[in-house]
Amino acid sequence: MARPTKPARCRRAGSGRGQCLSYGGLERLRLFLNYSLDYQRILQIIIVGQLELQEKVAKKRNLASRVRFTMTLEPLRSVGQVGDLIEYRLRTAGLAPGVQLFAPGAIEAVSKYSGGIPRHIVNICSLCFDQAPLLNKRQIDAEIVEHVAPRLMQHGTLTDGR
Repeated sequence: MARPTKPARCRRAGSGRGQCLSYGGLERLRLFLNYSLDYQRILQIIIVGQLELQEKVAKKRNLASRVRFTMTLEPLRSVGQVGDLIEYRLRTAGLAPGVQLFAPGAIEAVSKYSGGIPRHIVNICSLCFDQAPLLNKRQIDAEIVEHVAPRLMQHGTLTDGR
């Protein structure tokens, strides 16, 4: 019998993929949390992941009872916040001040299709960077976003933007 394969997002290395931990992996982490010295915990663990992680932990009551703190990041609520995130990431990557890679209409379209979810914003922008040279454009406009968004919607990554 073939082993079930993990979703593509779980096969990639990196941080922020706590939801990819198996139930066995979560159980091993719980066992590590049992170790202590003189009533002081030896180990504290921080796990970062998507909402699926919260659901997995809730199903393991012994582990859930040891969770001290959870935090959920809400989607960005405005086009301005989406634009700020895009600009911050571009500046952090080294884009010179004053250079505007995304037209205002493109930021509005990214906001619409991403639902304000940072992971979706990054995915859309990444595809836009791939498409812009192919469409012979130096600035990303709404047309490029409208071109790439259906590809992400086909994979179930995005909503239809309504």
